Amino acid sequence: MGYDDFILTVNSSSIIILLGMAAVLLAATRFRGESGYAAAIIVLPNVPVYIYNMSRMLGWHNLSLFMFPISYSVNTLLMPLLWLFAKKNFDLNFRLKPIHLLHLLPGLLCLGLSLAIPTQERIASIQHEMTGDDTWIGDINTIIVFIQMVAYFAVIFRFLHRKKKAIRDTVSD
Repeated sequence: MGYDDFILTVNSSSIIILLGMAAVLLAATRFRGESGYAAAIIVLPNVPVYIYNMSRMLGWHNLSLFMFPISYSVNTLLMPLLWLFAKKNFDLNFRLKPIHLLHLLPGLLCLGLSLAIPTQERIASIQHEMTGDDTWIGDINTIIVFIQMVAYFAVIFRFLHRKKKAIRDTVSD
């Protein structure tokens, strides 16, 4: 198995597994309840990144060029979607309001930055990433994802701890 076959196999398998998990989740719950949100959280931020990485490493530059802005923006949606999912499931009074769209700003920022890069510079970035080194847009994306991971996990665990405590106080009475 050559390098190209290995890259294609690993990324294709990852995409198939993610889509399979989402399909099983949706089928098991008959497309009702929170499973649709969970399936979206599984698929939306991950599959475009796998497609971009696969196409970039295999030299499919037309597909890479198309996926470039998508992959650099959707991976910043994982933590906000996870936070909104936790909030929706454990806070009965939670309603999605326009103010909650602010959680999507990092994704819009990365999308705007990606689309602002001229096509030739995007192609050069894609080819540079094939060396294993990252570009400035990749560094910005990594910083945003890292900050989101730390901040959102802290907020989610704090929120869940408070809910757990409130449930214990209610049940123990």
